[in-house]
Amino acid sequence: MDTLGQAAWRRGLYRDAAQIHAQAASFARDLGDLGDLGDLDDPDDIVVEGSLDIDALLDLLSRMDDEGDEGDYPFDELIDEPIDESTGSLEALPGNADATSAIWLSYPALADALAGWQCWPWVDAKPGEITAVMEMAANAVYAALDQPAHVAVLLDGFDKAGGRNLYFALAEHVAVRAALDRPDKVAALLDVLRKAGAHDQHITLAERAATLIPLDNLSTVAELVEVLRKAGMHDQLTALAERAAAHFSLDRPGAVARLMRVLRKAGMHGQLTALGERAAAHFSLDRPGAVAQLMRVLRKAGAHDQLAVLLARDPATHLPLKDPYAIVLLMRELWEAGASDQLTTLLARDPATTLPLNNPYEVALLVKALREVSAHDQLTTLLARDPATTLPLNNPYEVAWLVRALWEAGARDQFAALLARDPATHAVLDDPVGVDALLASLLKAGAHNQHTVLAERLPAAGLFDLFRKIGDNNQRFRFGRDPDGSPAEPWTWDDGRLGSWRDGSPPDPWDDL
Repeated sequence: MDTLGQAAWRRGLYRDAAQIHAQAASFARDLGDLGDLGDLDDPDDIVVEGSLDIDALLDLLSRMDDEGDEGDYPFDELIDEPIDESTGSLEALPGNADATSAIWLSYPALADALAGWQCWPWVDAKPGEITAVMEMAANAVYAALDQPAHVAVLLDGFDKAGGRNLYFALAEHVAVRAALDRPDKVAALLDVLRKAGAHDQHITLAERAATLIPLDNLSTVAELVEVLRKAGMHDQLTALAERAAAHFSLDRPGAVARLMRVLRKAGMHGQLTALGERAAAHFSLDRPGAVAQLMRVLRKAGAHDQLAVLLARDPATHLPLKDPYAIVLLMRELWEAGASDQLTTLLARDPATTLPLNNPYEVALLVKALREVSAHDQLTTLLARDPATTLPLNNPYEVAWLVRALWEAGARDQFAALLARDPATHAVLDDPVGVDALLASLLKAGAHNQHTVLAERLPAAGLFDLFRKIGDNNQRFRFGRDPDGSPAEPWTWDDGRLGSWRDGSPPDPWDDL
């Protein structure tokens, strides 16, 4: 019923939605009290053949929390053997590490349950039992260091429970033994150790990462650089930046550009210069979008010499003309950099004739870019290909861009051809943001008939909130609409049948929300 009521509400059938919700509430009350949870399980019931039944433990902890029972629950019965409380060592933890790790990864909620257990004042547990439960949880993390969120929960839980031996043992284990094959995971673990106040362990892991972490994934290496910068670890940051500048692969231009932005933000100017020199001289020229990104980074960094080296390689002549979006980025960047010779070379290759025209958004950007760089002949050539009659109209966001681009370019014939295809009727209304953009573009371009057609489709598509933002609809349809589309008469939440009211000005139902 709740789903049906929400569907009615999204379509503006407010009174019907209220009736559905009222009926659902009445039905729930008629079900009555389903009874209490009964006696809490005995701890013996959650140990199956000497191993821990995680589902049963979570259920027990949850119901203890709900019921507030003050019984004595000997949790030392949940593990296979006693714990040596004196050492707090992770080397002699109970149970099978691999099996516990598998359980841990399957039941991440166990972290919250175990770490928060000691904070429950009504649990009458012995210190040995508390340590046992915490060490059982630590045993799981011992074999699962690829779960930084779990490590963070346990460190916090150990700290609050007074388990400092376990706290530092786990932090040391993370620092010394965490795998370095996933820079994003290492970055997350560094953040966990920093926030946990494990300073020595934080430095240990940072030094390992800076000198040993693989450089085959530049995107995540960039993330690690950012973490070290925020933590103020200058020595480790410098070591990592020097390695990356000298040895990273240039095969992923997007990652290279991101790393250069991060180095510039971190103030690693020497490393940025070294990286820029390598990239300018050896960067692949088969991806125009990536070349545009590199140009932008070099220009923003003031690396004029490196930018000149890149342009001297004549990318405008060698880049493929297959991706309209990438060519738009390149045209704009050449324009911004004042590389008029390269821009002239690119336009002389006639991208307006060569580029595929399959996407309304890309065509819109191409129209806009050609206008911005004053390539009027190319713009005329592009419009002569008659894209308005062939492009798909199903994506409202993409069509919104095309409507606006053609209108701003003064391309009246193409604009009229596009409207004649009735985009307001053909647009798929599954994206409120895209629909809102199309409404705005049609209104701005003066296409009032198309704007009206699109607006009238909104309520049936479940976009009544968007419909109410148009014109005076917010006031006219304050009480929703009737199934025939007309504004609903006033009604109140307290009406017996949600359809009757006294004479005069009725209470506004919105006042009760």
